[in-house]
Order: sequence, then structure tokens, then C-alpha cells
Amino acid sequence: MGVLEQRIQELDRLEEKYRQERMRIEQAIADTVRSIGQNPAVTPLGKHMFTIRSSELINAPWTPEFHDWTVQAERLLAVLGKKPVRQWTEYIDELLAKSSKAGWTAVTVDKTQLSRKFLRQVAARL
Repeated sequence: MGVLEQRIQELDRLEEKYRQERMRIEQAIADTVRSIGQNPAVTPLGKHMFTIRSSELINAPWTPEFHDWTVQAERLLAVLGKKPVRQWTEYIDELLAKSSKAGWTAVTVDKTQLSRKFLRQVAARL
């Protein structure tokens, strides 16, 4: 086995180790996002129903998916999936810093509305 072949094998080993670590970090972040739980303003009525105080609807989208943080988690992960894993935490901070109309509690990314309250919870845990 020549020196070049040894270096290629070492490079392959390092690439595999990098891929495994990247997947481990991606899974840890996804688990953290999913572990946020449900919006505390939501009162569940059943598996697919909940109520929410009308005050929570002020300056917020009225769609149920916006107030359901389990849906928000999957939407955030879909948005993050389009970015390199290294940039996920910085991207969440960018989303929180993004300006919107006064008092608006949503951040729109690729036609997806994400809750600022939910993003703050995620940022605090990461």
C-alpha cells in the first residue's frame, strides 16, 4: 500500500467521522426543538383540538398551526434543513432579530410563519 492510498483511506475515515458527528449534532438539535413541548397558552380538548385565549390572537396569525408548537417544531426543522447544520443556532438568532411590523409575533420564512415565542424557547435551550 502506497503513501497516497494510506492518505486517501485516512481522508475517507475523517469524512465518515465528520458525517457521523454532523448527524449526531443535527439529531441533538432536532430533539431539543421537539422537546419544547406545547404552547402554554393552549388548552387541549382532545388529540386534534385545543382552545386558546383570544388575547393570544392579537398581532398573531389565527391559524391553529401557528399556536400549536408541535407543528412549529416540525416547520422550524424543515426551514433549518435547508441550511448547513453549523449555522442553525445563528440562523435562529437571525430570525429572532428579524424586524417585522410593530407588535407582530410571527416571523415569516419561505412563506412559513414561525412564532417568536417558540423561537425564543428554542434559542434559550440551545
